[in-house]
Amino acid sequence: MSNQARLLLQSLVIIGAISGLSLGVIGTSVPWFLPKLFTTDRNVISEMHKVLLPYFVALMVTPSTHSLEGTLLARFSLALHRLTSPAGMLYSDQINQHGHVKVKAA
Repeated sequence: MSNQARLLLQSLVIIGAISGLSLGVIGTSVPWFLPKLFTTDRNVISEMHKVLLPYFVALMVTPSTHSLEGTLLARFSLALHRLTSPAGMLYSDQINQHGHVKVKAA
């Protein structure tokens, strides 16, 4: 992997972590401090407060996960394009460029 690709991936993860942290703080502070926006039922509010920690973690991790999945999807798309292009391996007459080596079984 080249240095530019590593720097891009590192910056995507850092940006995802920062945006995820801010999204998690904002997303969990609204139900924590203003639960009456959603409901006035005390039982629902208490159950909502019980799931705020997993909700925070999910909101915090999601942007970094999306950036990493986008990177994987881009590398897959490039590989698929190289494979299926007219100059790619599937349309090449010289599929066996390196030759096969016979291996003896032990």
